[in-house]
Amino acid sequence: RLRNMFYIHHIRLLPLLLGFLGIGSVSAQTSAAALPDNYAESVMILAMSDDAGFEVSLRLARFPDTGKATVWLHIATDQGAWSLADESFDLAVPGATLVDEDVVEFAAHHAEQSAVFTAGGRHSGRLMGRVEATLLASATRHPTLVPGNVPVRLDLAFEAGSEGYRNNGRWEMTGTVSGTVTVGDHSAFTFADGKWHEQTGPRARFAPAFRYLNLQNRDAAILAIQYDNGFRGYALLPDGRHELTAVSIDPPQSQPRHFALTLDDGRIIEGETRVVQEWSVPIEGQRRPGAGVVAQPSIGQLTGSLNDWEPAP
Repeated sequence: RLRNMFYIHHIRLLPLLLGFLGIGSVSAQTSAAALPDNYAESVMILAMSDDAGFEVSLRLARFPDTGKATVWLHIATDQGAWSLADESFDLAVPGATLVDEDVVEFAAHHAEQSAVFTAGGRHSGRLMGRVEATLLASATRHPTLVPGNVPVRLDLAFEAGSEGYRNNGRWEMTGTVSGTVTVGDHSAFTFADGKWHEQTGPRARFAPAFRYLNLQNRDAAILAIQYDNGFRGYALLPDGRHELTAVSIDPPQSQPRHFALTLDDGRIIEGETRVVQEWSVPIEGQRRPGAGVVAQPSIGQLTGSLNDWEPAP
């Protein structure tokens, strides 16, 4: 049974988070009419075991101008893999989320399905989040836009390890995730390192071409995004935070994929990624591939994601 597969290391976070959610109120929304054209927002949680053998990720994208939302879900255990891609969700509350507030809620629903991300302590430098979702997934790693038939429930708590990385509407934080993931009648505890990601602002299309590398362990966290004409990212190491001054990530055709990240003090973190989980999701008539990976650079074993996107011309 999945319940016996994983021991929860951070269950203490859940009651702490419940206590925090009882203080203050969730922010209101702002009217879609007051927003720039093509305004969109997304929020995501990811948790992964040390060997990347267990993985759960849920992303909610909200589109205030249409009142619709999209949900992408991936779950992998040694019992199987399940996923969902559904563009038919409705916003639980119209308008955009007031992301400058200290406590906010991103939420959407469709029939009996729902996904709710609540985050507080946003001004504290150590965000705490909770994700509650009831969804219908399919036993596949490559979902299509069709209804699922496997009930899935998520009840997850996130505690950020730092204030994270902010750039042009993107906010990425690494930390710890605890809680339960239930697939059918079986539950698994998550006890993993994880991340919380938000992105808001005008976005007429999903994204320009990119290679996205996110790696972490108990002592370090790395985010590197390589574009055709630039890069973004940082490394959070035991001696502090470092900006990246150069990024090189091999293309998907290379296996294993080599990466080299130059820090602001001249050090280079490099290694190769080994794929443990593979996924794809439908986006704008294409499929965006993604992978759960393990890497072994000089700073120790890291686990995380390596995702790619090449939009149609």
